[in-house]
Parts: sequence; C-alpha cells; structure tokens
Amino acid sequence: MFRRILLISKVQNQDIYDIRVASERNVLKLLAFGTQLVNILGQGFVSYYTDRYRQLIKMIGRLVLHCVQYITDHIESLISSDFGRDCGQKGSLIRKEYDLFFRSAVGILFSGKNIGSLQFLAAMPFQLISSEMLWHVYCAITKWTISDRFKTDISSEFENELVSMNESDGFYLLTTLCSMATAREKTDANFTRIVTLHLFQIGFLSPLTRDCCSKTARDLLGNLTRKYPEIITILLHTIDSKMQIIETFSLYLLKELAFDLWIPTDLDMKLIFHWLVSFPVSSTENQTARFVIQSMNWSFNAADGKLFLTFDIHYEVALMIMESNAKWEKGQNFISEGMKQMNPLTSKSQDNWAWDMLKRLHLHVFDRHAYSSHDQLQQILMSMATFDSNPELECVRKGIENKNPLACFLALYLTPAGVSVPLICSKGIDLIEIILQNYRLEYVMHALFFITPLFIDCPETLHAIDKFRNILTVLLAADMTYVRMAKNLITTDFPGEATKLFGDMISCQVNQCSRFGTDEKSVVAFWTESFTKLNGWNKDNNVLYLLDILAKSSLTRNDCHSYFMHHFADIYKNMPKSSHSGITSLFSWTASATTLLSNPSYSQIPYFTYYLLCIEMELENQTGFWKTLCIKLNNPKVPLDAAVKKSVSVSKFSTSTNFITIYRWGQLALDLPNNHELTFLVWQKFFLRYFHRVSDNQTTQYACVASRFFEGMINSSFYNKLRRKLNDLLSYVKEKLTSFEQNINTSENASENPVIMKELLMDKINLANALVLWIMDCQLLQPTLYLPALSPQFMPTISWSNYIDFEVILSEDRVAARTYMTTIGRSGWFDGFKLPRFCDLRISLSNCIEDVLKRLNSYDSPREPPNVPVFEDIIPTSPPMMLVDVASMKRGLEPHFSQLRNFSKSFAIQISQLLALNCSYCECLPELYLNSPAEMVVNARCSGKSGSRTFESCAGPARIVFKYTEAKLNENLGHKIHQNRIEYQTLLDGKGTQPPPEIVCTAAVFIEDFITNLVVHYRRASSDGEERVKVSGVGSELFYYAATLVNGDTDFYPPTRQLLSSLLEVLGREFISTHPSQCHRLVTTSIRNPKLVGALATHLSLTACQPSMLIDIYREVSSIPRKDVDLAFVILTKFDINNWLRTTKPKLNDRSQLLQIMWKAIVVDGFAPEDDRLMVHDTYRNHFRSMLVYDFPQHYGEILALLLEGIKQNNVSPQIWYDFCNGLSRDTIRFYPGMDSFLRKREAKRFATEGNMLGYHELMGTAQLLAQHFTDERLANGLYGLYSKYRNYVEPLSCFLQIVAYSVVACTLTNSQGTLSQNIVDAVWPIVRNLYSPWMLPYNQKFIQQNCAQWIQHMNFDATNVLQPWISNDSQLAMIIVNDFTDCLMFLAETLPGNTAIFSYLWNFYIENFAFIGVKEHVVGVVHNCLVSVPWASFWPSFSDVELWVRVVEKFLPASHSFLSIVFAQISWLEWIGQLSPKFFGKGHAMLLNLTVRLGNDTVARESPTWMQVLETAETRINWLAIPPSGLEPILNWLVMSIDPRVVLNLDLTHRMDKALLRLLETACGYGHTEQLSTNSSCNSMELNTKRYCYVRSYVKLIVSASSKHKNLLESHPKAFEDAIGSMISELATSVKRENQSPDFFMSHLRELLALMSNHTLVTIARNAVLEWCNSTDSHTLVFLMTVIQLSCGVQVRPYIVCPLLETIINLCFKYPDVSWTSIRDLTVVNPEELSNFFDISSKDGHYLVLHSLLLRRFPIFIQAGSNTISVFTDLLKNIKPKEANEEALSLIYNEILNVMIHLHKEASEHRNEAVLIQGKKFLLQLAQHASLVGDDKQGWGLLGAFGIGKSSQLSVRGRLFAKCIGTFIFVQLPVNLNVRINPSSEGHFSQISNETSIKPHPEVQSCLEKLESLKQSRQHTDLIECIDFATEFINLPDNALSSSSLFISKLNGYLFASRFLPRS
Repeated sequence: MFRRILLISKVQNQDIYDIRVASERNVLKLLAFGTQLVNILGQGFVSYYTDRYRQLIKMIGRLVLHCVQYITDHIESLISSDFGRDCGQKGSLIRKEYDLFFRSAVGILFSGKNIGSLQFLAAMPFQLISSEMLWHVYCAITKWTISDRFKTDISSEFENELVSMNESDGFYLLTTLCSMATAREKTDANFTRIVTLHLFQIGFLSPLTRDCCSKTARDLLGNLTRKYPEIITILLHTIDSKMQIIETFSLYLLKELAFDLWIPTDLDMKLIFHWLVSFPVSSTENQTARFVIQSMNWSFNAADGKLFLTFDIHYEVALMIMESNAKWEKGQNFISEGMKQMNPLTSKSQDNWAWDMLKRLHLHVFDRHAYSSHDQLQQILMSMATFDSNPELECVRKGIENKNPLACFLALYLTPAGVSVPLICSKGIDLIEIILQNYRLEYVMHALFFITPLFIDCPETLHAIDKFRNILTVLLAADMTYVRMAKNLITTDFPGEATKLFGDMISCQVNQCSRFGTDEKSVVAFWTESFTKLNGWNKDNNVLYLLDILAKSSLTRNDCHSYFMHHFADIYKNMPKSSHSGITSLFSWTASATTLLSNPSYSQIPYFTYYLLCIEMELENQTGFWKTLCIKLNNPKVPLDAAVKKSVSVSKFSTSTNFITIYRWGQLALDLPNNHELTFLVWQKFFLRYFHRVSDNQTTQYACVASRFFEGMINSSFYNKLRRKLNDLLSYVKEKLTSFEQNINTSENASENPVIMKELLMDKINLANALVLWIMDCQLLQPTLYLPALSPQFMPTISWSNYIDFEVILSEDRVAARTYMTTIGRSGWFDGFKLPRFCDLRISLSNCIEDVLKRLNSYDSPREPPNVPVFEDIIPTSPPMMLVDVASMKRGLEPHFSQLRNFSKSFAIQISQLLALNCSYCECLPELYLNSPAEMVVNARCSGKSGSRTFESCAGPARIVFKYTEAKLNENLGHKIHQNRIEYQTLLDGKGTQPPPEIVCTAAVFIEDFITNLVVHYRRASSDGEERVKVSGVGSELFYYAATLVNGDTDFYPPTRQLLSSLLEVLGREFISTHPSQCHRLVTTSIRNPKLVGALATHLSLTACQPSMLIDIYREVSSIPRKDVDLAFVILTKFDINNWLRTTKPKLNDRSQLLQIMWKAIVVDGFAPEDDRLMVHDTYRNHFRSMLVYDFPQHYGEILALLLEGIKQNNVSPQIWYDFCNGLSRDTIRFYPGMDSFLRKREAKRFATEGNMLGYHELMGTAQLLAQHFTDERLANGLYGLYSKYRNYVEPLSCFLQIVAYSVVACTLTNSQGTLSQNIVDAVWPIVRNLYSPWMLPYNQKFIQQNCAQWIQHMNFDATNVLQPWISNDSQLAMIIVNDFTDCLMFLAETLPGNTAIFSYLWNFYIENFAFIGVKEHVVGVVHNCLVSVPWASFWPSFSDVELWVRVVEKFLPASHSFLSIVFAQISWLEWIGQLSPKFFGKGHAMLLNLTVRLGNDTVARESPTWMQVLETAETRINWLAIPPSGLEPILNWLVMSIDPRVVLNLDLTHRMDKALLRLLETACGYGHTEQLSTNSSCNSMELNTKRYCYVRSYVKLIVSASSKHKNLLESHPKAFEDAIGSMISELATSVKRENQSPDFFMSHLRELLALMSNHTLVTIARNAVLEWCNSTDSHTLVFLMTVIQLSCGVQVRPYIVCPLLETIINLCFKYPDVSWTSIRDLTVVNPEELSNFFDISSKDGHYLVLHSLLLRRFPIFIQAGSNTISVFTDLLKNIKPKEANEEALSLIYNEILNVMIHLHKEASEHRNEAVLIQGKKFLLQLAQHASLVGDDKQGWGLLGAFGIGKSSQLSVRGRLFAKCIGTFIFVQLPVNLNVRINPSSEGHFSQISNETSIKPHPEVQSCLEKLESLKQSRQHTDLIECIDFATEFINLPDNALSSSSLFISKLNGYLFASRFLPRS
C-alpha cells in the first residue's frame, strides 16, 4: 500500500523510489489518501478503546505514525528537490493540507492516551508543520486556549491530567512537548522558551507534578539545551527567581544540562558571581554557582583550535574564584555534616574546589594557544596586567602578601611573574615555593609544566637558582612520608603518586614540545641536566625513575638518543677517580668501580640502565680493559679476580669483578620481563660480550672466554639462571603466538594486521630459539667456529632492530602524556574538542529516501505452508503372546538384541583399530629424523698480512675440517608412517562415516515398540487380575534380561547405551519400583554386577520392605567389599529408615538385630574411615542415630554400651559420639568436632534445660555408669591416665560428660523444688565429682596399692610417687575435661546464687587432691588454668577452709601458691574478718596476715594490679593489732628470708609488692597508722612493744642482708642505706615522742639499730644515718637522745665512729632546758680499755663536748692521779686545735682542766708535793701559751700577712678574744719565782709586785695586756669593747686568782657565746 501511494516501483526485488516522478497533484492526492487512512485507523481507536485490545491499539498507532512519517519524508524530499524550490501557490496549499492532515493524526493518537498511543505521538515529525499549527497542537495537548499561548504558567488542568496518568504515558506526553521544540529551528525561539519554562514548572515548581515528573523534565530539558544551549540562560535566571521554591532541586536539574555547549553572557557571569560571593559555601546558591562553573566547557574548539570560552571569561572566573575563596574559606569548617551528606559539592572544601577549577582554566600564555614566535610572546607579555595597572588584581596582591598559595598560583598565570624569565627568577620561583610549602604538589608541577619551557633556551639560568633545585628536591621526596615508609615495610609500591605525576608531566612536555615552540631534544636536555645537577642524584630512586622516562623518550628519537649518550658519557669521563669521593662512593663494596649504577640490579629503570651499560661497555672497549681481560682469562691458571685487577692496572679503568658489563647485562636480562621491548636488545648486548674474541696481534686467535666468567658456585648459578630465563622467553613467545592464533578474529586484535603480527611472532620464536642454542651449545665458544657453516636455526646474521616495536614504546609514552593531560584537564590537546552528539528523539532526517525504504523493509512477510511427508511402515509387529509369556518374549526379542550386541561390538573393534594406528603413528614420529655426524673441509687462504706485518711467502691454503651434526630422514620409518596413515584413512572412510545398517535400526525400533505395547497392556489390565501378574512377570524378567546386556561394548556405542538405559528406566518404573518384593532380587543383582547399580538403584525403594527382608538386605549390603563402596552407598541411600520405622513399626528384637548389623558396619570402618568410605559411613551414622531416637529410650542403654565398648577398642569414629549427643535432643541442639568451648557450653545448658530427652533416673544411671566405667578403666589401664588411651575421643566424650553433668544439675533442681539449696548442692556435688574424678584425680601411693592393677603397682615402684591423671603431652586434652568440670559447677552456682557451698566443695576438692607434693607441674598447671576462671569472689571460706589454706601456703608448692594468690585477691577479706567471732579474732587476723604476706610475694601476685589494691586495703582498713607477737614473729622471719632485702632501700630496684608487704607488716607491728592505736582499746602495750621490737629486728636483718648480698650498692648508693636506717630511727623516735615512752620500752629497739655500727660493712653508713637523723628532724626527745648516748657508748665500735655521733647528740640535748652536764656525764660510760682512744679522738677531731663529758666523768680519778693527770693533760693539750665550729666548747675544756689543776694544786699544797706543784705550774704555763697562741690573729704576722697571704686563725673574733683573755688570765696567775696564785689571797699579782723583790710577773703578762687593750682599737672588736673592758678589769684585780677561773670563764661566755651547754654567771 505505501509503496503504491509513494510511487515506488520494484525492479529485480529492489525498491526504486524516484522523487522526480511526483507532482503537486500526486502530493495532494497523497495527503487526501493519508487523511482518509488516518481517519479510518482512528475509528479503530474508538472501536477498540479498552485495555483488552491494548496491543491492537499499539499496532494501529504504529500504522498512523508510519503514515505520517511516509508523507512527511516524501514532502521533505520533495521540498529539498528542485520541484520544491519552484512550487509557488500550490506549495502553500500543500502546507495547509499537510497541517490539517498532521492535526488529524495528532488528534487520533492523543485520543488513545490512556491505552498506550502516546509513545507514537512522541515520535511524530513536527519539523514541517507551520508555527501556527504547532501552537494549535501544543495548546490542544497542554489544555490551553490559543489566546493564552504566550503565558509562562502551565494550566492546572494539564497538571491534573499529568498526575492522573501512569508513569509511561506521562513520560511520552512530556517527550512530545520536547520533540515539538527540538524539531524546530531557532526562528521559533519563543516557542522553545515557552516549552522550556513549562517543562521547568512541571518538573520543579509545581507541587502536584514535581514528584512524578522531575526526572523526566530534567532529561528533556537537558535534551533541549543540547539543541539550544542558550536556554541555559533562561533556566539560570528562572532558578534565581525561584530559588526558595526549588532549593536543592536546582543542582539536580543542572547536572543534566549541556553546559559544555553554553557560552554565558555578561548577565550570566554577574549572576554566577553574585551566587558565589554573596552566599555562604553551604548555601544552595553557592553550590549552584560552583557546579555551573565546573560544568562549563573550558577546553578548545575543534573547529579553529581556539578556546571555546574566551580568555576574558577564563580571566574573570579566575578572579571570581579567588575573591570567593578569600571570603568563604575561613568559614568552611562550619558546614554541617547534614549538608555535606546532602550534596557532594559541600563535602569538598571551598579551597579544594578552587584549586581544581584553577587547574582547568587556561590562564597561562602557553595554555591559551600554541606558541608561534618569540615576538608574539613578547607582545603578550607587554599586554599582560600587573598589580599596578589592573585594580582587579588587588585580591591577588593581598593574597600574596598573606602567602596565600591560591593567590601565588594566579599571580604566576595572570601576571608577568610566570611569563617573563627575569621575573620568574626573581619572583616566580618564590611564588612556586609558597605553593610547595602548602603541599600543593600537583599545582607546583602544573606551574613547572608551563614555566620551564620558557627556559629551554637558557636552562643554566634556572639551574643556577638554589630554590629551583630545592623545589625539585622536595617534589622528588614528596612520596617519602611516614605512612608510605611503613607500607614499604610490607609491600613495595614504586613509584609514588607524586613521582608518577612528575614523570607523566615530563612525558607530556616531550610530546607537546611544539606547543611550547621547542623540540624534543631541548626538553629532554633541560630535564636531564636539571636532575643530574642535584646532589646524590644517582642514589635517589625517584630521580632515576624520571631519568628512565627521559631515556625511554630518547630511545625512539635519534637526536635525543645522541644527546643522552653524549651527556652521560661526559659524566663518566668527569667522574672523580678517588675511591672514597664523588658519586661512586655509594657503598664500600662499589667504591672502586667506575659506574653510576651502584646496585647490582635496577629492574625498575630498564631504559636508563640500558643507556648507562652501553656507555660502560664502550668505556671498557675504549680503555682496552675488556681486551686485556679476555687475554688474561685465556690462561686457565689466572683466576678471574686476578685477571680483573691486572686489567684494571693496565687499562687504568676503575672497576671490580661484580661490575663487569657481561654480568650487568646478564642481570638486566634476568630482571626484565619477557614482554619488555628491550628484552632482545639486552640479550644482544650480553651475547656481544659472551661471544667476544680477541687475538694477541699475532697469528693466534683466541677462543671465547665466556666460560671463565661463569666458573665457581655463584657464577655457575648465575649462568643457570640465564639459561632458564632464555627458555622461559622461548616459552613465552610460543604461548603468545598460540594465543594470537586463537584470538585472531577478536576485537582485541582487530586493529592489527594478522599476517604481519604472526610473522613478527614467528621471527621472535626463531630468535629466542637461537638464543637458547647460543647459550646451550659450548661448541660456539671454540676458536674453530666457522659462522657460515652454522645451521640456519642458529641465525648467524640478525637484524636486531626488527625485533623492537618502537611504536609500542611511543604508545606508552603517549599514554603517560595523555594521563597527565587528563589530570590537568587538557585532554583536548590530544583528542581535540568534540561536540557532544545531539540526542534527538525524532527519527533522523539525514536521508529521507533511505528512511522510507528502510521502513518499508521492516515489515514481516508471510511464509509458505510446509509440505507433509509420507512415511512407510517398516516396523514388524510383535505377537500378543510375547506380552504374557516370558519364554515367548525372550525368543521374540533375542534376535533383535543380538543385532544390537553384534553391531556395538564391531563398532568397539573398529574404534580400537583406529586408536592402535594412532598410537603407532605417535611412537614412530619422534624417530623420523636422526642426528648423524658430518664433516666439511674448507681451504682457507691468508691475505699475506697480519696487522702491520707483511709476509713474503705463504705456505699455502690451510685445510680446515669442520665437524658437526645434521638431521637425516629415516626413509624406512617414513614409509611405515605413510602406510599407517593410508590404513587409518581407509578404515575411517570404509566404516567410520557410514550410518548403521537398517536391520540394526529396525531392531532398536522394534524393541522400543514392544516395550511401549507392554506398558500399555499392563496399565489396561485389571489391577488384581492374572493377566496383569503375567505382564508384570514379563516386564520384570525383561528388565533383568536387559540389565545383563549392559557391558563394555554396548556402553561404548552411544545409541545402544542410550537404548538400554531408556529400557531399564521405563521397565523399572513400571514393573520394579512399585513392587517391594523385587527389592531383594534387585539388590542381589546389583551386588553381583556393581556396574549396573546406577541403572538399577533408581528403582530401589526399601521403605516398604518387611523387617525380615530388610534385615537380610542390610546384612548383605554391609558385607559388600570395600572396593565397591559406591555400590553400598547407592543402595543405602535408597533406604529412608525414619519412614520405614514409622510405617512398618518393627519389633524391638528386629530393631536390635538391625542395630547390631549397623554397629558391625560402623566398627569395620574403624576410627578414621577412608575418604572413599565416608559417604557410606555417614549413611550408617544417620541410620544409627535414627535407631537411637525411635521409641526412646528403648535402645539408649544398648547404644551407650556399644559406644563405650567401641572407644575402649578404639575402632569407632568420634563422630558417632556427636551423633549420639545430638540424638538425645532430637537434633534440636547440635554438637560437632572443633566446636568453640563457649558455644558448646551454651548449647549444653540449652540441652539440660530445653532439649534433654533423658529422665532423672536415666541421668543418674548414666552418670554412675560413666563414673564406674572410666574409674575401672583408670584403675586397670591408667598408668598415664585415661587420656593416652582415649586421646582420640576426649572431645566427644567431654561433650557427652558435659551434657550429662548439666542435665543432672537441671533435673535435680527441677525435682527438688522447695528443698534447701544446701541439700541440692550436697546431692549434686558427689555425682559430678565422681563423674569427672577418673579423668582428673592424681592417685597417691596408698590408693594405688589398694585399688590399681598389679602391673600398675609394679610400674609405680617408688613409694613416694603419685599416679598422675595425665602426662604433659595430654595437657590440652585434660584442660577440656577440667574446664567442663568447673563450668558444670558454675552452672550449679548460677542457678543457686545465694548458696556458696559449691565453692567450699570445690576448694576442698582442690586442696585434698592437688595441693600436695608429688603432683606434677603439668597437672596443676591445667587445673589452675581452669579453676582460675571460677568466680571466687562469691567464695565465703569458713575458718577451717582458711586453716587449710594456711597449711598449703606453708608448704613449698610454688604453682599452688600462684593459684591461691589469684583466688585470694578475689575474696572480700575485709567483710570476712569483720564477721569473725571474738573467739577466733586474733588467730583469724594472724592467718589472714600470713596468707597476705606469703601469697603477696608470689610471682603471679607481683604482676597483678589487683594485689596492690588488696595490700592497700589490708594496710589501711584492717586492724592488725589483735595479732599476738607469737603469730607475727614467724611471718617476719619468713619475710626476711624470702623478700628482696633491697626493699628497705629507697631505690627502684625492687618490686612494688615488696615495699607494699613491708609497709603492711610495719602497720601490723604498730608503726605507721596511729589511728589504729588510738581506736584499739584491747591493744596490750607490752605486746605492741614486742611486735615493734620484732619488726625492728627484722628491718635490721634486711639492711644487713642487703649490704652483704649487694655490696656494690654500698659504693653506688650509700645514701640509700643511710635513709633506710634513718627512717627507722625516725619512726621509732616518733612513736616514742607520740606515746611518751620510757627508755625501758624502746631501748631494745634502739640497740638493734645502733648495733649496725658494729657491722664492719655498715659502720660508717649507720653512724652517718644517725647523724643525719639528728640534724634533719625534730621528732627526737630528750629521753630518746640520752638513750642514744647511753647505747652509743656501749656499742662495740671504734671511738672515731662514735665520737662524732656523741658530739652531735650532746649538742642536741642541750636544746632542752632540763638537761645538765651531770646527766650527760652519767650516760657517757665507755669501755675503760678504749678510754685513752676516746680522749685522743675527741681532742684531735674537735669533739670537745664528748671530751668535756669524759673529763667530768674522770674528774675524781684525775684528782687522785696527780702527776699522771698532768701528763694526760699535756698530751691532751697537744691535740687540741680548735676551730670556729667548736670554739664555744673550748671554754668547757679550759674550765675543766683549770678546775682539775686547781684541785691538784690544793692537794699538792696540803701534802707538800713539790713535784706536782712544779709540774702543775709548768702545765699551766703551757696552757696559757696554748691559749695565747690560739687567740693570736696570725693573718697580720710578718710580710706575708701584710700581703694578705699569711695563714689566718681558724677561730672567729670572739673565739680569739676568749683565748686571749684566758691566756692572759693564766699568765697573770703564774708569777716568776713563786707558786701559782690559786687563792685570792695568794701573792704575786703583777699589780702588787715591786721591783725590789725577786718575784716578778710572767714576762708575757705585759704584752698580753697591751694586746688586749689594743683590740679595742680594731674595727672587728667594736661590739666587744665591753667584754674587753671586763676582762681587763677582772685580770687587773688582785683578788681574782686561779680559783676564780670558773667565774671568769662563765662571765666571758656570757659576753661572747650563746650556746646552752656553756656555764654562765
């Protein structure tokens, strides 16, 4: 129809459509016809307007659409032709008619809008209708009147209609509106604007339609913007005005718009700027502005290569971003998390977005367009804006001042600072450095990418800038972060991101060099020099990686290649020769080699390594090193290292053995992957060295010395690696060829020429094969090698460049460059800017004629009906007797089955013959060619010259014989192979391709037909008739007969295999499966012929069998040989035992028989069934479990006995036990091997409380049975416990024991409701204990002798031995049992939370059975690990429990002590001690303290933080004063022996627990916590004193022990010992002062402390400690001090130790007003034997208070001693040398001496003892002289004194004055020629002596008085004038004689001194 109306003719089945035959009349007729056709079709819409005819409506709508399209295409083709251009008035008529026709079509399609016709309306061609008609159609669709067509608001009626439509119709309707707009040209801009606004309102403004139409409207608006990009302007301004309504929907819309085609106007830019700057970052306006900017097309236009958007827009946007960033970046952190999740723009910070956008803008000169000339660059530079000339850059300038990296980046691109070379050097580098300091590495590289090309002509300018080198250094080190270094410890990831980006940037510069006005060589040279000028560049892997990229680029470019080689060759030449400087000194072992590659391998930089190794190889050749080395190695006696050293010395080329290039090339070849492009080039270089030959410039040519390089273990291993590498290379190339051939037609290889690629791969295979031959064939190294004689497979001549695909290298280089371009948004540089394809929903109008023809051919054409074939009946009919008689059936079918058997057999023979021929062919083929030796003689003539020498005559040509092997064809074998193939083809053509004979096909069809008739006859027969029985017998016999036909031959031929399997299936289904009586025969048949089981077992169903038959079947199946395991499995799977038990209900006896059969089958499989028996074994297990569950618990005891016997014999799988356990809960609770202990415990609890099927009595019987069984086993066989025997069953047994124990607890609780919890515990405990005892308890010797087997008693011969419950290897197994035991008890404790008796039972159980000597450590270790998890905090031990605890602690059981310490720390002892009865109060405290101290010293307690809290509580909250001394003393003694004695020292050398224990005992002994003393009224002071004494004694022992065991501490830390002693003295003194104790209470304590001074190692330290205590504390009392004096004098120690102490204490005593010298004198009782030493030490060392005390005590003796006293005083006076520190005590000595002398003179005068008088006067004279000497100020004496360097007096001014006064006073009492003036009445005073008498004053009197008077003139004595006047006056009075000395001294003391120990008047 359409062909006819369009005037299309058909010629030779081709449509001819010529538009030129059409006329105006034809067009009008076409429109009339189309209108009528459309109207007719429209009636179909009316007639079938229901959902039922939806598909019909769609077909009608499709015809309407096609009609409009045909007419539109026809008219459009006509318009485009000459006719269309010439038509005038009729053309307008055609347009009008077309509008009407089109309107009718639209109306028809729109009328079926609810049944699917709108999809065709959306595809209507709207391009030809007039604008007026377009508006009419639009108004009709949108429910407008034509007068409202310019309104921008959509009608509410249209909105409601859209909402009421289904989703697809709404989509097509809106698509229609869009199609109307996209079909028009830009002349209908107003229509397009209205459509745009309406779609926008529908999708985003209208609350009715927004939810359902937003996505469709967005897609359609995006399609519109692709056709009319200027619509985006309308949408943006509309969005601005409606922003409060659409909110975030704006972003949803904008994502679909074609911003890449949009060019914004000035108003658009102002709007965007307003959004970006005026609204915060989190606002929708700001996000919208950022999205618009980032979505715009910032690339180039493909048409002219210019920027799509002008540079001014780029410039404006850059400043806009800068200003926005400066304003909003500070507030970026305040964006809420909700906003970030709502829109991804907010999740990216303003700063990061700004950087990303600036990277995309084309701001730099090189980024705007390609570089053309230097003059152009200068012009651009002159026109660039500066900060002074352009105010718009003010924000950039401020940003630079604040070191804003974004501003610095813009300054580089917008100002001359990034374009002018001088400004770059002075300012630009600084700006880049600021960017780098802010870690913007990518943008630093971005800047370098555009800036560095400016320095191509003057690279030295940039290289001379240190900051530039620093920038490169930082960029290269950017990847070396701590995180990356940590990752490199696990896996190497090189290169890093920064280095990879740097390399891509360099590749891009090389590829885009023309854009920068330079060439590749210059770029390569610039970067090469930049990197090689860095310090240590060849040590930096990142630099080497970049150099490798440059090397890769240079390899494919000749000029770059030459530069690269020359540059690094110059570096090698300029390398320093010193072995310890320069770039060669990387490692000590490489210092002597001239190389830039210091490591043996550089697999990551192959190209750079290739270049450097080429240079090094050339240097070896140029210096002669290689030639010399080869000559040296030609001598086999010269080692390789020696040859290298000699060659180095000769050639002056520095290298080492490891760095010879032959090794370096070989290592590089090993490192390179097989697919690397340099692989063959590297092997070429290696073999250049490998086959190198030299001569000695004579006639001799040496052989290759390559073998010498690979001698020794290391080098030979290296050589083998090379050989393997070449074999791998050959395999790789072959695999690549195979893969290429397989995928030759795939898209992967579509772009390649298959022929060329295959040839290249074949050439690579040949070359790889040749390389393998080169390295394998040692003959190639011989000097007699003749290259032309080599076989072609050796490839004597090779063009190596043919094996390198330079295009691949260039492609990789371009990929890297393209990657960088993509990273910086410049992919258009490579690809050009491509306009996105316009997605028009209309059919394409490109070629209307083709569209018409294509549409015509799209319809389906009807097919002709097929012919009906006629078949002849060729199948013979079977007689009816065969259906009911077995014999007739066999006679009738035997010939047919025989035909099938014979043909399948012949087929098998034929196939066997073919296989035999093929095997023979394969055996002969390898021997077709044989290698045979061959010779060739060559006559070689010489040229008459050898180097520079010429020979006059030649002896003739040399006859050279070449020996080699060549392949020869074995002709006999070749003939044999040929005959073989002929026979094979003949056999194949003869029978192999022919179909089977017709007789065979007839037989098969006859058999099938007979079976069909048999089945039909059986089904029609009466169900209980005789005929049915006969037919059934025939069918069953035929089934078994067909089964016998199945053999190897019939199986080999697929048709017979298929036929027989089908027969068995049909017959079995009809005659076997439904007859239970056939089961036994079926099983028997299967067992006889196991191969048939697959076909027979399908019809086996044992469920309906009687018990007796099933038992027989089961017995036969269980007796099947192990090799036929699959047979047994198939038969057993046909037995649904659960269904059988449920349906047949067998008797108990039958079940027991079946159970025994099952058990024997299970036992046969043994402990670990073989893998092939697992399936059968699992089936037996399932049956066994079903028997357990059925009629439970009838078989429970029987099965349990079987299981126990099975594990006893170790012949049953552990899985059976799990089945048994799971069966007890009917599989509601599952246990399995390897089950987690926590999960198993949880499931056991569930079993006990929810799933247990056992009753109370069964549980108790089970527990007793298990306990008795395993106890008997332990007593009979348990020398090493039960675990050794039951090791394989411990886990399942533990599971069973656990559920039994839990169930016992649960059932007991259930049955004992209302019973006391204590009674429940008493009932459960013995059951659980007995259940686990055989597994846990160690047996002592007594138990062994009474109960164990005789052989165990004999083995355990030692009477002290304990029979351990397990050995150490079974500890893990034992831990399972013990854990289960404790878990069960804790389950009981949890269910009875108020009763703690179970803990007491468990505690006594442990103490009685494990806490004694003999239990091995591996036993108690397991017990402790399990018991430690018990919540002992609930344990409330009784008094007897604690007593038992103490007895255990006092034994040497370290392991038990550790466990007890853990338990002890969990118990609340504070509450326990508080509830003790008064009867046990003291003993209870003592036991608790004993436990605390002993357990606190355990290693486990020392590491536990809980124990510190325990000790703190014990110290501060428990009153220990109730403990009697008898209970405390053993604890202290134990502590002294056990604790580290250094605990008393204030050092961090001991554990903190030691100090805490010592503090605890200190508190317990009455020290420390005084509040306990004040609150404890029952504290006995005598007991307290005894306890304190015990503590002090123990403390002293610890100090002595520390000094003896740690003598080094006496030297390193003497102060610690002093502090320890001092602290104890201080504590003692404090208690004395606090309690006002008498000396009787504390004297013994103090004696112990002071006795330390008698210890030879602590004597000084103890004395110093007491001294320091005296000087540093106020806690001493007079009583305490006087006791110290008394005890110190009694200590057996040298006087020089005691005297300083006495001196200090005496001085302290006089601070108290009640003290007197009399009391001091009475205390100073020293050993008479040491008295003289005391006098010497006290006088010499200045201890004058001690000396005075001694003098007082010896006063009566001195008076009686007479002259002896004077002698003592004389000696004493010699030792007295006072100092300022003791000058005050000097007056005491003088006073006491004078008193003694006065009494001596009086006694001597009374008894007229002249000798004493004379000696006394003489001594007094010495005393006066001594005093005068002491009182003189020696500083002023002599010339030295005048200079101030004389020896000054050691006394103070007051001391000297006192001595002067005493000396003068004594001199006055010693007149010449007269006795001493003792009494006031004595004569001889100097004032009373006349000149006439012989009595004269002593000569010193006058001078002494004058000196005394002169002191008043001294400024030092200004405040002492009164004293001087008194002394002068007192001396001048005659009444004052020597007896007045005490008065005189006391007066002087009053004037001069303030000490309390001085007498005053």
